[in-house]
Amino acid sequence: MCSAEAFADADIVFADGERSVRQGLRQILIDQGYRSLRDYGTLEIVEEEVERTVPDLIVMDALMDGGEATALTHRIRAGELGINPFVGIIITVWQPSEAVIRRIVSCGTDDIIVKPLSPKKLMERINVVAYKRKPFVVTSDYIGPDRRPKSAEERPGQKIPSIDVPNTLGAKARGRPLSMEALREMIGEAMFEINEQRLKRHSFQIAFLVGEILPAFQNNNLDDVAKKAIIRLSEIANEIGFRLQNSNFEHVANLCHNLIKVTASIRKDLRNPNRKDLDLLKPLSDAILISFNPDRNAAAMAGEINVMLDKFGTKR
Repeated sequence: MCSAEAFADADIVFADGERSVRQGLRQILIDQGYRSLRDYGTLEIVEEEVERTVPDLIVMDALMDGGEATALTHRIRAGELGINPFVGIIITVWQPSEAVIRRIVSCGTDDIIVKPLSPKKLMERINVVAYKRKPFVVTSDYIGPDRRPKSAEERPGQKIPSIDVPNTLGAKARGRPLSMEALREMIGEAMFEINEQRLKRHSFQIAFLVGEILPAFQNNNLDDVAKKAIIRLSEIANEIGFRLQNSNFEHVANLCHNLIKVTASIRKDLRNPNRKDLDLLKPLSDAILISFNPDRNAAAMAGEINVMLDKFGTKR
């Protein structure tokens, strides 16, 4: 693996509400050669440190401070906190429930460790982040390691490419630490690709939601699913419009602003919406989809969306 010098250079932040756990974790890491260690008892301080510095790895307890570790991870991955949205993150938890595990996995963490922590288990997981880290994927609501089975890549509507992201822990472990200039350049390239993929996924989701909403009105079956779909449609259009302000995609931002107006009008009178508003949903959706996917065949994209709608319909 890596030398003691490389271990010593890695900057690790760990947080746990129990002092004894922090002391035990510190000793494990010191025994393995790590020297740059910072431990904290609250996530508020971790947040300040992530904003102020550029750690290589964060290890934190899932349930401390009311379970805010997942929210903190999500903010980091979304680029809302700190310089490096791709910092290695491991979340620890005592006796996790299915709901807790689901929440941890969906926030974008690299790994989960069930306590109590053993030196062997901890070092195995750290080495995975350093040497065998998964590439990232981005969907409309997730940025994080690609945990899909290989077969999932071939499914219609699931063609989401993986993205190699900078790994400062891995770079130091191999004795090739990244300069801040190189790291910023790599982050910029990865974020450009991630934002492009996220916008494409958003465009597909808009088409999917419109495909759910229109039949509900046509069949006078405006159930809770359709109502939530309208709200979600407005939220996504809002996000895309915000991201594209003052960009080369200003024309798409205008389409999204029109979609926001249309959905707002529909929501004012769900039982008797203006027919013109309903008629505008599909043309606006199609225009946004094509704008973000100019290299894709329109019929093929429509086929993928129809497959997604059919699968969703069988689950309702």
